[in-house]
Parts: sequence; C-alpha cells; structure tokens
Amino acid sequence: MKKYKVLKECINPIRVELVKEGDIITEDDCCLAKDSILLARMSMEGFVEEIPEQPKTVWDLKDGDGWFYIEPECTGPLIYITHSDKWLSTYRELGLAFLSKIEAKKELARRKAKVILEGDTKGFKPNWRKTEQSKYYVGYSYEQNDFYVGEILSSCELHLHFATRSDAKASIDAHPNEWKAYLGVEE
Repeated sequence: MKKYKVLKECINPIRVELVKEGDIITEDDCCLAKDSILLARMSMEGFVEEIPEQPKTVWDLKDGDGWFYIEPECTGPLIYITHSDKWLSTYRELGLAFLSKIEAKKELARRKAKVILEGDTKGFKPNWRKTEQSKYYVGYSYEQNDFYVGEILSSCELHLHFATRSDAKASIDAHPNEWKAYLGVEE
C-alpha cells in the first residue's frame, strides 16, 4: 500500500477530517475502493507527496537506491554509502551490500569476531564420518542469558567446532564479546 506525506494542511474529503503537515496517510485514508484519483489530484496540487517504498532486503535494491558496503582498505575495512548500481550485484553476491550502516557495522564486527574465534578452535576439523569423535559448539541461551557448550553429531556449517568441551569454554571465557558479535546476541 502506498504511503504519502502531507505537505500542506488540508481537509481529507473522504473522511472529512483535517490532516496536518507532516502526517503520513495511506491510500485507504483517502480513497474509496483504492481509487487513486483523489491522491493524484492532491499530489499535483502540492498537498501530498508519495513516500517511496523502502527495500526490504539488498535483493530489492534498484539503481539509485542508497546502500552501504564494506570495502577492505590497507588502513582497515571501511563502510561507504553509494547510489550506484555499477557494483551492486557483485557486492550483493559476496554478502558485502547492506541496507543500513548499522547492518554493515554488525556484519563487519561478526566477520572480525569469526577470525578470532576460529583461532580458538586450534585448527580442529571434525570428521563427520567418525561418530565416536566428539565435536562441540558454542551457543547462547536468551532464557539463561548466558553461553553454553553443546555437543553436535552431524555437520552444521553455522557453528565453529571444537575438539573438547574445555576448548570451547576457554574460548567463551577469553572472547565473550566476540562470541556475542558472531552469534548476533542482542542485549
């Protein structure tokens, strides 16, 4: 449903009520059976302007939409904004395009944390064919408001894997902030 910002105070002829400057109205607020003639007239007369629909994911971005991206630099990764469609598909396919600066910062922190936490695994590579081999991962419980170590029997690429429970616990103790960033824990 289209949304409109009221630019000048006016009377809504359908609902016979005053709409003030800055109010946000929808097609349903102004039209019967979604007849857009009234809104088109109000728009032409400068009373309202359509608010463009915001993209919901980076896959909804079109040429001219603003988007953020992570760019590796010699001084460290930087976050930029652009409206160019030139590199959008490449950055999007690499998982480097974001709708907001906040999303880009979270992903950058998650990637940095992953590199640190991978060092805590001590190079452990689970052999999923050996069911007798113990494999552990770190998770977070919002109910307990704490990290936990779980044992895993089948392959899961979402987790970092540890050879021992004590290695996983040591990683939690050494890098709690990195684990929060990596797991996306919201406080």
